[in-house]
Amino acid sequence: MKRVGLVFGAHNHQPNGSHATVMETAYQKSYKPLLSVMNRHPDTAVVLHLFGSLLTWIEESHAEFFMLLDEMVKRKQVELLGGGFLRAHPSSDPGG
Repeated sequence: MKRVGLVFGAHNHQPNGSHATVMETAYQKSYKPLLSVMNRHPDTAVVLHLFGSLLTWIEESHAEFFMLLDEMVKRKQVELLGGGFLRAHPSSDPGG
């Protein structure tokens, strides 16, 4: 039987200026559990897109996230897809 490859990716984003409680709730209910589950399955790879302002907030509020993320990147389980700090507005987006 022919094998099929699948790329699993997660787009992690919070709008600039989101309230700290919104960020914390999203972190506790989404970002942290995703990384924790993926860590328990080291043979499953994932591509993570992390928006710039979200990365900054996580760095300031949950530095332990980066320790786990670093470990997973080193074992080639996670590939990072960087994100900007600002979202393009439709008027400045040539495709929009």
